[in-house]
Amino acid sequence: MPGIVVVEDEYIVALDIRSFLERSGYGVAGVFSSGEELLERLDSLAPDLILMDIKIRGKLDGVETARIVHERRRTPIVLLTAYADDETVARAKLTQPFGYILKPFEERELRTAIEIALYRAAMEERLRESEERFRRLFNEGISGNFLADVEGRVTDANPAFLRLVGELPGGGAPPLESLFRDRTAWDSFRAGLFAARRLELAELGLKSVDGREILVLANAALILDQDGNVAGIQGELTDTTERRRLEERLLQAQKMEAIGRLAGGIAHDFNNILTAVLGYANLLGEELPASGEAREDLEGIKKAAARASNLTRQLLAFSRRQPATLKAVDLNALIQDTEKMLGRLLSDDVSLRLDLAPEAPYVLSDPVQLEQILLNLAVNARDAMPCGGSILVTTRTARLEAPRSVGLDTIAPGDYAVLELRDTGMGIAPELLDRIFEPFFTTKPKERGTGLGLSTVYGIAKQSGGAVGVASAPGEGSTFSVWLPLAAASGSESRKADREEGCASLPASSGATILVVDDDESLRSLVSRQLARRGYRLLVAANAGEAILLAESYGPSVDLLVTDAVMPLMDGYTLARRVKSIVPGIEVLVVSGQPERSEALGEGPGRLGDFLAKPFTEPQLTAAVALALARRGAVPAASAGLPGGGEDPRAEPQ
Repeated sequence: MPGIVVVEDEYIVALDIRSFLERSGYGVAGVFSSGEELLERLDSLAPDLILMDIKIRGKLDGVETARIVHERRRTPIVLLTAYADDETVARAKLTQPFGYILKPFEERELRTAIEIALYRAAMEERLRESEERFRRLFNEGISGNFLADVEGRVTDANPAFLRLVGELPGGGAPPLESLFRDRTAWDSFRAGLFAARRLELAELGLKSVDGREILVLANAALILDQDGNVAGIQGELTDTTERRRLEERLLQAQKMEAIGRLAGGIAHDFNNILTAVLGYANLLGEELPASGEAREDLEGIKKAAARASNLTRQLLAFSRRQPATLKAVDLNALIQDTEKMLGRLLSDDVSLRLDLAPEAPYVLSDPVQLEQILLNLAVNARDAMPCGGSILVTTRTARLEAPRSVGLDTIAPGDYAVLELRDTGMGIAPELLDRIFEPFFTTKPKERGTGLGLSTVYGIAKQSGGAVGVASAPGEGSTFSVWLPLAAASGSESRKADREEGCASLPASSGATILVVDDDESLRSLVSRQLARRGYRLLVAANAGEAILLAESYGPSVDLLVTDAVMPLMDGYTLARRVKSIVPGIEVLVVSGQPERSEALGEGPGRLGDFLAKPFTEPQLTAAVALALARRGAVPAASAGLPGGGEDPRAEPQ
């Protein structure tokens, strides 16, 4: 039941009111004869209603006491008085009483005043709660909420709106028109709103007070007065600038991934062609005299093929399919060792300075590829400074506790070494920053670049588990940051080539039988011819089905399977497993223009076989074959040189 307090200094009247309240089902929280007594107990009693006489004991009369109560608790008050003069009524009105009853009064009149006061108090409390909810929604919302007049002058705005668009120099929100890029854009938005009366999820490009470009989703509606006329505009703006930036990064990353797959596929097919070109060129060279015009033409063919081979290696690096020998590399030492080479690449008017971390960071990467990163970034910086300048190479370590965006990628938490190369060149236009890592994209003249330098850096960083970012502005130079995972400070990791040192010098044998499988007729013919010249017995198949039939027919007499990795219906790795089940103990050599697939061969005792990357030369092929046959026991493990020079089968063609 409602708790009511009575403030009445006439004892008999107070008892009479208390008796009435109790008979009527109300609770009496207290009866006081002065305002001071009430105020002392007000907070502890927390009454629902106060019946207050105006003329009471103490220094405070009922009107003054009501004013204090109103300020402290907003408790509804019904004034009881025998006075109705203009001055008393005027003073009472200032306290916003919920009722004003003249003595003497009837019980029915008092009960009516009490019920109306309690109802009104409940309604006002609900209104205050509603207004408070609206205030929180408006002021504390994450969207930029605003109210404006019909001309777009903002009359009220929440903090999120001011954070999004900024404040005017003298304070306050800017007019809506000033947020649009031009008057035409504002007029178009306003006309659309007035026509539709409501706009939802409209994508707008706005500008803040300080000139920043911002993208928003806008909801707006017209405010109508009682006559249906437009009285103003209300709306909210949701900042989508960062989301749009992330979407664009994702699209760019997806495009780079698609280009990478395309580049890897092109490199594979191109390597098949280059292997045939180099192989037949070598065969032709054996039939030509050591000098003469024909010999010069042939050497020109070889040089062109070598340049094309370098191009495919760059494409493979971008697509992260270039074979990498990972080991713990002292990044500082590698930079210092490369410093002289960098100096020779730079012109006299470009200075090079190193600022390396005091404690050498070790990264798990391929040292050759790290040198390629340094060289490509240095050449790129040099070309950006045609009138001279300076290059600063720095290293540092960083620990990430959370994922971080670097360039087009997001790297995982962990410990990283950061290699930075900063130049004082022309800088890069903002609209080009997202494209500079695309293969074949370049702003240089055609004769000065292929557009593969930065894409190679991007691919190597990704292949090493890191990322590369760039910060640049026109006229302010550029800073490229390469993030690479830290490794243990040890150089004990040994390369596969080191474990197999000396194997390339094994001799060929005319007693071994080799099954050659390749769906490319020119390569199949070339490999067969090159191996036949070494005295091997050959079985040749154009596809996996033919190879399986030959393996079943010749059985244990087959010592080695040489197969292409990529073939229709069944790839070389699956074929190798099938043939091994038919001919136990047979050795396998897989050749492919996609070096990253070499991991499918495995390591250790359960390894499937060896791998030879295309394009390869005849000496590289025969050395790889001799190595595999030595494991089979088909040839003696002698140290005599191979015919043709006995090159290491893992060496890159020059």
